Amino acid sequence: MQLAKRPSIREVAALAGVSPAVVSAVLNGTNSTVRFSPDAANRVRQVAENLGYIPNKLTRSIIRKSPLAIGVLTPWPDHEKYGKIIKILAQEFRNRGYHMIVEVCDFDPDNFLRHFRDIVSMQVGGMIILPFATSQFDKEAVFKLATRCRRMSPATVVVDWYWQEMILDSVNVDMKQLISLPLRHLLDNGHRDIVCIGCGSPRRASYITEVLAEYGLESRGEYCTSGLAQIYKQDYEEGRMLAEAALKLSPRPTALMCIQDRMAIGAYKVCELAGLKVGRDIAITGGDNMIMSQHMTVSLTTVDIHTEKFAQALVDILMAKMSRENPDIPHVLEIVPHLVVRESSDFKL
Repeated sequence: MQLAKRPSIREVAALAGVSPAVVSAVLNGTNSTVRFSPDAANRVRQVAENLGYIPNKLTRSIIRKSPLAIGVLTPWPDHEKYGKIIKILAQEFRNRGYHMIVEVCDFDPDNFLRHFRDIVSMQVGGMIILPFATSQFDKEAVFKLATRCRRMSPATVVVDWYWQEMILDSVNVDMKQLISLPLRHLLDNGHRDIVCIGCGSPRRASYITEVLAEYGLESRGEYCTSGLAQIYKQDYEEGRMLAEAALKLSPRPTALMCIQDRMAIGAYKVCELAGLKVGRDIAITGGDNMIMSQHMTVSLTTVDIHTEKFAQALVDILMAKMSRENPDIPHVLEIVPHLVVRESSDFKL
């Protein structure tokens, strides 16, 4: 089956009785030196509409040597946080005259790099990675991957880069606050047997230790189930698995502090099945203020990470990188979250 041929600019010009340069000037606004009458412009638009002619933006981009699109690479498209960021980014970039190319990868480094290279090959103006997460936890391997990405696309901004050294420009949630806000809330309500679910990195564990020390408490390794966690997964199933392990501890925890709302919802289900009343027998907190968190039977205490501000910061930093403003200075921004207290933890022991 032969595909229908798309109408050309020359066909539009012939039917409108003008030159191709006039068609380009009317439909693309590319050449202010080309003169044409309002009647000619109307004829061009009418013929283009009748033929279904669409100007070739890619050709115009090549001629102008200006990027047409922004690339977004995400291994977590089904995560509400990243899905919402993608939606905001699409509108923001469209308002600035760019299209957005979204590629979904997985956590395998080779797959990640292959998709990254494919998007860059489309001559995008810059790249956003949501988040920079792979199945590798070896620092040298992660930094090598990040360096290769930066070489392919110097204008690259990532989300959730929590290595202490900054190789890539990034927008992150203030992780210390993300950990300490719900933990202090639970401690102030009298909880002392608190299991921290999904707080898998040594850096997060150190924040937990710091807060406990402020309250004169020692950190208990068995009460941080992060050793069982696949930090790059962090879903409902993992929340259920870790909550089941937590409820077997003795003494049984009176609170579960989860790094993600998705994990908290999984933990919530386990507590219900165990006959525990969330918000009375056990407290649960989450970590990214998903819409679902406020519509549960017992609404979930969580941490608002200000997704709109997050997405806007990504746009601003990427635009600065693309315009080569202070290219040698890392653009790093940490968004300060705030605690949203709801029924799931709003009680005192």
